Amino acid sequence: MRKKDRELSKNETLKIIDECEYAVISCAGDKGEIFCLPLSIVRENMSIFIHGATSGGKCENFINGRVCKIVAVSQNAVPKLSSEFFESIKNDHAKLGKYAFATEYKSAIATTVHV
Repeated sequence: MRKKDRELSKNETLKIIDECEYAVISCAGDKGEIFCLPLSIVRENMSIFIHGATSGGKCENFINGRVCKIVAVSQNAVPKLSSEFFESIKNDHAKLGKYAFATEYKSAIATTVHV
């Protein structure tokens, strides 16, 4: 992890997974293409369960033992700026970073483990 000061405890991470509004699963396919899909998840102990069919891309990636990452996002709040306010700050990089590109969210990343 690049920013160690943002690293969460195990309990904080599990809380985000449990309360997530949505999650995204990603991995590389057979030909190096990126497979990425939004999904809903449920956690029990240290297992994450996802809804899915018994065939298709998601299933194939798990059957083939791909390492996948699941990113769970909770408390997502995208800033809603008025046109007038955006116009007033559009040339001020510090304000753009603070107001326009400062989406507030919590996220946790889980890696699949095949046993």
